[in-house]
Amino acid sequence: KPQAGKIERVKLELSAVAFELPPLNVVDTVAHPWLRTFERRRASDGGVYFTRQDIVRSQVRATTDLLRRVPGVEIQRTRYGTRVVLGNRFVRARPCAPQLFVHSMNYSGNVDDFSPDDIEAMEVYTSIATVPVELQTAQAQSCGAIVIWTREPPPAGEKGGG
Repeated sequence: KPQAGKIERVKLELSAVAFELPPLNVVDTVAHPWLRTFERRRASDGGVYFTRQDIVRSQVRATTDLLRRVPGVEIQRTRYGTRVVLGNRFVRARPCAPQLFVHSMNYSGNVDDFSPDDIEAMEVYTSIATVPVELQTAQAQSCGAIVIWTREPPPAGEKGGG
């Protein structure tokens, strides 16, 4: 009989019991996993967003032709091709060149380096107020930004297409 104030030692033996759980099928709902960032930003609605379907429907031949549809974007002809500039809607200032990113990494080339057939999605931020914090470089903060998400090559044996 246990007594108050007395310490009793008890030894318990446990036996392992395994329960079989029903199988669980896990499927990624995003066709291109790197586009989660694009989808998250698109849900915040801070810029202009083009999905693969938008790009195919537009039937454009050059990426700059797609950008012509974005308010505040101007395409200028240069000696070397075209140049994308953003006009400041709030202040009468000189147009500026947005920072270009490919998969959220700085890119120093031109948007027309990428054919519309090579683009899975694109983000366009025409003012410094809408540029996501993770894209804020000196140039993006002073002008705006364009993010290009390239397409995955089709698996072997499949034909690519829109």
